[in-house]
Amino acid sequence: AAVTFFSAAAGGVLCSSCAREVAGAQEVSPGQLAWLRALLSCTFDELLAAQLDDETALFLLGAAHTWAATHLDARLRATEFYLGA
Repeated sequence: AAVTFFSAAAGGVLCSSCAREVAGAQEVSPGQLAWLRALLSCTFDELLAAQLDDETALFLLGAAHTWAATHLDARLRATEFYLGA
């Protein structure tokens, strides 16, 4: 099955069948999924040079923040500021 959902609590991307069982799993577009995968291998320089539309950038920032808060048990206050602005 194709993976089309993301859940930080479940550890990452999910197929639609598995996502039904996970509260808060959010559907992701193929482009967002590609960027989630790229985050695992890109350097900071590559990320800074990337051309992102605002919607994708906001999604990635939110996903990274939620993942960090869930798995590192840490608040990233600068990220919270950016998400709230």
